[in-house]
Amino acid sequence: MGCAPKPIVKIQTKEVLIPIRCNLELPKKPKEDGSFESHKELSIYYKEVEQIAKDCTRD
Repeated sequence: MGCAPKPIVKIQTKEVLIPIRCNLELPKKPKEDGSFESHKELSIYYKEVEQIAKDCTRD
């Protein structure tokens, strides 16, 4: 009776995401003039930017 009971210790782990700097450079954004070609160039540009973003976040 003279001894205190052992304390109950619960260990919790938590995943922590740490931001990192992405050193990839974005391509130059094409001008928008309303033509089909400029829309096509913008589409290609956005696909490239999306791929760069995926490359930066890939494990």
